[in-house]
Amino acid sequence: MAQFAGQTFSGFSVPLIFEDRVFIRESAGSSLITVVRDVDGEPIFEILKNEPRATEWSVAATDPAGVVTLTEKASGRFLYRLHPGTETTIFFKRPDDEEFSVVITNEEIQVGGMIFNNHPFRAAMAGVLIDPEIEVGMMDPPVPALINEWLS
Repeated sequence: MAQFAGQTFSGFSVPLIFEDRVFIRESAGSSLITVVRDVDGEPIFEILKNEPRATEWSVAATDPAGVVTLTEKASGRFLYRLHPGTETTIFFKRPDDEEFSVVITNEEIQVGGMIFNNHPFRAAMAGVLIDPEIEVGMMDPPVPALINEWLS
């Protein structure tokens, strides 16, 4: 269990990191996803347990099925789309505007043709890092110190 920014998180899995966003899936059997950013050392939640939060940088829209789409407030640029569920799918765009997806289940994280085991996160473990060019890998060194501190 971890507590940061007044929120309690229990039994979360390996974090997924895309650009400066950390995607956290809570406890096995749950479909709760939280998206947090580090802004000057402070956690800023864009999505907290599947519920979008207002930020000064992004705009969130939720459809009746619970799909959350985030765009950049200043430019309207698409940031990501989150389809929460037992099999959570997150859609991102590459610089060439082509969309790609990440699928997260209790057992695995799938990005393109790569599959990573998904298991409970413990401090100093690696996270899955994706850059906009869809290069994927386990983080080395492990999760950034501040994120690790929040999740420990």
